Amino acid sequence: MGIGFYLSISMIPILLLLTIIFFVKKRVNNEETKIYSHILISSIIMSIFEVTSAIMYKEYFGLLIYDIVAKLVLVCYVVVNYLFCNYLMTICNRPKPTFILLKVITIVTLLLMAFTKTIYVENNGVVAPQGGPIVATFAYAICLGLYQLVLALSNRKTINAKKFTPFYLFLVFGAINAIIVILYPTSFVVGYIWCLTIITMNFTIENPDAKLVEYEKTEKERAEAASIAKSEFLSSMSHELRTPLNAIVGLSEDIESFNDKVPKEVKEDTVDIVNASNTLLEIIGSILDISKIESGKLDIVESDYAPKDEFESIAKILRTKASEKNLEFNVSISERIPDVLFGDRLRIKQIINNLLSNAIKYTDHGRVNFFVNWLDASSALSITVADTGRGVKPEDIDKLFSKYDRLGVEKTSNVQGTGLGLAITKTLIDLMGGHVEVKSEYLIGTTFSVTIPQKLGDAERLESIKMAQMYVPKDLDFSGKKLLVVDDNLLNIKVFKKAIKDLNFEVDECYNGQEALDKIELNNDYDIIFMDIKMPVMDGEEAIGHLINMPNFKTPVVALTADAMTGSNNKYINMGFSDYMSKPFSRKVIAVKLDTILNKGEVANKNLNTEEEKKEETQSEEVKES
Repeated sequence: MGIGFYLSISMIPILLLLTIIFFVKKRVNNEETKIYSHILISSIIMSIFEVTSAIMYKEYFGLLIYDIVAKLVLVCYVVVNYLFCNYLMTICNRPKPTFILLKVITIVTLLLMAFTKTIYVENNGVVAPQGGPIVATFAYAICLGLYQLVLALSNRKTINAKKFTPFYLFLVFGAINAIIVILYPTSFVVGYIWCLTIITMNFTIENPDAKLVEYEKTEKERAEAASIAKSEFLSSMSHELRTPLNAIVGLSEDIESFNDKVPKEVKEDTVDIVNASNTLLEIIGSILDISKIESGKLDIVESDYAPKDEFESIAKILRTKASEKNLEFNVSISERIPDVLFGDRLRIKQIINNLLSNAIKYTDHGRVNFFVNWLDASSALSITVADTGRGVKPEDIDKLFSKYDRLGVEKTSNVQGTGLGLAITKTLIDLMGGHVEVKSEYLIGTTFSVTIPQKLGDAERLESIKMAQMYVPKDLDFSGKKLLVVDDNLLNIKVFKKAIKDLNFEVDECYNGQEALDKIELNNDYDIIFMDIKMPVMDGEEAIGHLINMPNFKTPVVALTADAMTGSNNKYINMGFSDYMSKPFSRKVIAVKLDTILNKGEVANKNLNTEEEKKEETQSEEVKES
């Protein structure tokens, strides 16, 4: 019978076992697996027919039956070739007309096989077919093989090479098979070659386990649910913490206004309370910033600003912290820095504040240096913060910007903080297209060098920008104007009323959205309304929905809420609120808001004009004196 015959027989049980495993185990139902399942079944049928034809001697069965079986073997060859080419075209994403053309060529080949004469050659008692059908089959296989070779080579850079492994293997085996068939027409090794290719294909096909896919899908859904839950928790946490903080900050500011009427100890304690409140606000802000970073919602908002004034303001605040630890604090702000830059003023201040606070925090003796320069070549700010603090070991430098990771925390339990500052700083620098470099010697000190690209701003607006940055509302008088504050927390209302006590408003109050609607429907004579969001009976969101649909209602309504998550401002304005203010708020913040909404900034402009007039008068006097 020849070795090819026995090799083909040995492949039948292997293919059967492979097919059983393939169909018993649940798998993903995609186009590739469908084609592969058809290839498996066709290969088993082909192997069975090939072995059957090999044992059919014409002495025992007659030529007609043998002819039918032999042609069925050739049909199987064509079908398996078609399916294999179809599979390769599928993974290469060939257009639909290509598949139609392949079907047409396959049908033509099968018709040629059916209507051409078969010649039989006997070798050592084994009968093998030759002639038209064999020529058509081999021509079909060669044409498809060349086409598949072109496909594989042209897609080798875009598709995983592993997918083409069965094809390359089949090309090698096919060439060997062609040589063997030419030399030994009755060798019967085609089925064996196909079986090896199909077995290899089983290990390369993109056919993930369905249970694994389902598990991954479930885990993804859980992760998404956890992310939503985390955002909701952070929003809730922010709200719950900011509400009592609003009372602490507001009442502390109120106590500070009685400087000459309270004992020195009370004044000092009040300052400590305000400082502690600001520290807690910074921690909350850092946690929310990390949440924004993880969700990809941390935005850079650019505008014109006066950098020198901002840097001096930060240095002044941080100098006080440094002096509390008896540290030398050196500041150098280059005169080469443009008067007006265009960038995210608040985020740059946040970067500098984080770096300086970190330096002071981890420096017990010595000095902290703060240098800012301007790089004309790259149009960028160069910020350097150097200290003589504890330093960082070389192997720990890469961990400096890791979230929640405070180096040497077991040795610095007295150091407050969340370990988020530097992680946020690095992200902000990256978002602004900047670069940060760290040099540190353990127990000697650390130097942070930051470069942040900035655009040049409108220098003609310098004075107005300075006034806006330093603006503290004064001369505000809202006598004769009526204000409604809506909040279910009586302490919040108390704080709000104290914050505006010098503005001469007639203040009315209520404790939920429904009460606010009732008051407004009864007598809508309010000039402005401040409304909390989370309230019983009817919350602020529902209340604003009723108000904006109320005929002739034009009173500005400000959302006064502890919700400070990303996009809160736009969210509430889109709901219909005129403006948004987060808790805790300072007297300055609420005064600026009232001036902006009710006076259209007239007081601010008046103050600005007054300052400019004074400046012009001074300059005029100087000219006269000279």
